[in-house]
Amino acid sequence: MKRFMSRVLLVMIAVFAITGLVSAQPTAVTFCDDLSEADCTLITDSQATMMALESSSFTFDLNVDIDGIEDMPNGLAFTLSGSGATTLDQSVVAKFSDIDPQSFSTNPMAIFDLLKEALPAVGADMQFSLTLPEELLREMRDEVELPETIKLSLKMVDGVIYVNAEELGAYIPQMKGAAGWLGVDLIEAIDMVLAQPGFSDSLKEMENMQLGGMNAEMMQAFSDPETLAGIVDIQRLSDDEVDGKTVAVFETTVDYAALMTMPAMADLMKQQMEASGSEVSDAEIEAMMTMMQTMGKNITLKAQQFIDPETRHLLQSKLDMTFDMSEMMAAAGASSSDSQPVVTIGATFTQGDFNAVEAITKPDGAFLIPLNGMSQSM
Repeated sequence: MKRFMSRVLLVMIAVFAITGLVSAQPTAVTFCDDLSEADCTLITDSQATMMALESSSFTFDLNVDIDGIEDMPNGLAFTLSGSGATTLDQSVVAKFSDIDPQSFSTNPMAIFDLLKEALPAVGADMQFSLTLPEELLREMRDEVELPETIKLSLKMVDGVIYVNAEELGAYIPQMKGAAGWLGVDLIEAIDMVLAQPGFSDSLKEMENMQLGGMNAEMMQAFSDPETLAGIVDIQRLSDDEVDGKTVAVFETTVDYAALMTMPAMADLMKQQMEASGSEVSDAEIEAMMTMMQTMGKNITLKAQQFIDPETRHLLQSKLDMTFDMSEMMAAAGASSSDSQPVVTIGATFTQGDFNAVEAITKPDGAFLIPLNGMSQSM
C-alpha cells in the first residue's frame, strides 16, 4: 500500500504541475474560451505587460485550513502573509527568450547555467509572517519551542540572498542573540553543489528520467484549444474595484474531474512510473487512474484576475481551492476512524508601483557567509 500511495503522490505532484500549465497558459496564443474578442485582447495584453515589467511592489495573504484530522476536532489553520518589492533586469531576460525548455531534459546542466546568469538580474526586498495553529504548537512543544508567529525578512541583491538574523533567533536556538543580516552568494552555492562528488551522476539520472520532455509533451497537449475547452472555463464577471481603480474581473475554473478522465493522464502516469525506475502493470495503472479520478471529483479550483483596462496591469489575483481527500482515502483502504482531511486554500496577491520601485540595495553591514570552508568539510 505504501508503495502504491507513493506512486499516486508522485503523479499528484505532476497533475498539479499540469494545472499550472493550464492556468498560466505559457503558450504563444492565449486560450480565451468563449470570451469576446475584446476581452481576449485585454487578457493577452495584460500578460505581455506584466512580463515586461522591470519592477513592482506586492502584498499577499495565504490561508490554509485543514479539517478532518484525527484527534484534532478544530482542525489546523495556517496563515502566511507578506509584502515587498521586486526588480528585474529585462536586458538579461531577453537573452533567455529563445531557450527551448525541452533542451533541459537532455542537458540538465543548462538549468544551472541559466540560474547563474539569471539570479543577479533579480532584486527583492520581502517580509513574511507565518502564523501557526495553536494545536500544532502544542504537539511540537516537547521537541521544539516555536512562537505563534514566525517572521522572516529577506533581500536579494546581485545574486546574494540576505536574511535578517535577529528574526531567526526567535525560532532557531543557535541564532538567539544574533543581530544584523547574513548573506549567501547563490552563484557560489550553485558552484559548490555542482562540485560535490556524485552530483554528475544525479544529472545523468535527470537525463534518463526525461522529465523536461514529458512536460513539453503535456504542454503541447494542453495548449490545444479543444482540449482546454473541456478542462478550463473562463468567464468575464462584473467589474470591481482594487485600490480605487475600476478593474475587469476574469474567473478561471479548472475541471479536475474532466482532467483525470483524459487518456493523456494514463499516459502521464505510466511515463512518471517508468521515469522513476518502477515497473508498473496495466492493473496498477488502472487502479491509480480510479484513485486519481476519485481525487479529481473532490477538487475545486477557481482563480480570479483583476485587470486595469487602461494600463493593462494585473492589479490583483485570487485563488480558491478545496481538496476533499476523504473519498480518496476510503478508496485507498483507510477506515472511517482514520483522518479524512479536507484542505481549503485561499490566496490574494496584490501588486502596485509598476516600474516605480527604487533600486534595492544590500543591507548595511551584512555578513557574507564564506562557503569555501563549508564545501571542503562536506
